[in-house]
Amino acid sequence: MGSVVNEIDCNRCGSDNGFEDFNYKSGETTFFCKSCGCYESHMLKRNEDRTLFLKNPKRGYGDFNCVWIHDKNYNTLGAYNINLYDRGGIIDSLLNEEDVKEIKEEFYSNDRYKELTITKFINGKITTDKYTK
Repeated sequence: MGSVVNEIDCNRCGSDNGFEDFNYKSGETTFFCKSCGCYESHMLKRNEDRTLFLKNPKRGYGDFNCVWIHDKNYNTLGAYNINLYDRGGIIDSLLNEEDVKEIKEEFYSNDRYKELTITKFINGKITTDKYTK
């Protein structure tokens, strides 16, 4: 697997917190904005054993025999980022205020979580709230 990772501007909110991962071997791409939570991906469909799903298995691998999956959501409320005490973190989109409530409850109930950052994109503006224990 080979990837090129870039931080780029988000087309939706304009922040410079866009994260793009391009797999130069497969051509697959993933974009995620750490400010507004929007995302878009172009991925090859795969079988359960991770081999490529082919339209016609007799034809073999080729650009026109593979199935591409395009997934995107530009109607997100925002994003969250949880920093862990040991290392690493969790980042994902927030679709609505119910998601915000659930992630706050999850944050305060898990001893491994150190800090929670919630960003929202409302009426063209980005707001940021930080929570620590």
